[in-house]
Amino acid sequence: MKRTDTFILILIALASIANIQLYRMHGNLGDVNSLVDVSKALKTQQEEMTTNQTSLEQLMHETKVLLDLDQDIEIYKIKGLQKGYYLITNVFSVHSNTSKWISSLKQKGLKPQVFINPDNGWEYVYVHFSRNPKEVIKKQKELKTREYLKDIRIGEIIN
Repeated sequence: MKRTDTFILILIALASIANIQLYRMHGNLGDVNSLVDVSKALKTQQEEMTTNQTSLEQLMHETKVLLDLDQDIEIYKIKGLQKGYYLITNVFSVHSNTSKWISSLKQKGLKPQVFINPDNGWEYVYVHFSRNPKEVIKKQKELKTREYLKDIRIGEIIN
């Protein structure tokens, strides 16, 4: 279960507790129909959340199959970075390692660039960007044939 789903369930639970407190304050605890309605509404919301999660997982799987992916696309929200697909060759937490990797890629004829993920402060080195996922997948398959890029992966910025 994702954090957002857990958060929603907590909010729903808190709302039901608040409703029970209101019933107690106003002497309506005996109003069984109202408590049953709250319980039914909570159950319905939980079922919808489960269905939505299943639908999202199904959609992600279908997209993966449709695009002929052999891996999942990593999704990031990074303000100021252009929306689209990035071919990420490596990720570093130490800047000197980033610099060495970039130099190595340049010597091999690539044009690496870097973005920083503000969530963890790490530097992501990428060698290709496009708004077209099929173009990025094609480029990934081409570059994966190089031993030093066998673990190249796709990251999507969704802002």
